[in-house]
Amino acid sequence: MPDIALKGGIVTIDAMGCQYRIANHIVSAGADYVFSLKENQETLSDEVKTYFEGIDFAHPDPLVKTGSTFEVDHGRQERRNHAITTPARRPVKAARR
Repeated sequence: MPDIALKGGIVTIDAMGCQYRIANHIVSAGADYVFSLKENQETLSDEVKTYFEGIDFAHPDPLVKTGSTFEVDHGRQERRNHAITTPARRPVKAARR
């Protein structure tokens, strides 16, 4: 990845690329990233779930950007809560404070 111009971009990578080395490279190059996370990375998956389940969407931490959507379609109601956090805040450490 050293030859790719990343500054100001958003990099999306599937679960295979979900590694600290890759994330650090992207952030050091001035970009943001979206990684896909699968449950076969059990420890990390559990940490991320714990972190995001602990977000109070009515009164979020100022460092966490939140939003929600509500849809009614085909007789179903669905609310989705969205949260964006900085990569520097490792989920377990932030959740245990």
